[in-house]
Amino acid sequence: MYTKATQVEIETVRMLFRRFIRDKASQKEIAQAMVFIQTAEGREMYAELMDQEFLKMDFEEEFFTDRHLKRQFAALERKIDKTVHETYVNTGLN
Repeated sequence: MYTKATQVEIETVRMLFRRFIRDKASQKEIAQAMVFIQTAEGREMYAELMDQEFLKMDFEEEFFTDRHLKRQFAALERKIDKTVHETYVNTGLN
């Protein structure tokens, strides 16, 4: 599954993703999460954690409409794009 990383590294990334998912991550942690999410293993782990978090939530029926899900997904994409851009600018690589 996560063949390239040790168990400690895997758990560290999981904690980082959980903080990101729960909107508790610092700018530095967000930048780190964006790096990990670029890998296949990172995307797989992120998807698993998102599923786990989703199952814990108590939703009203309105959250499952196509319109609402599309808006939420678009907002998430904008947030990721903004964070990646800010991280790129702040690293001085531009």
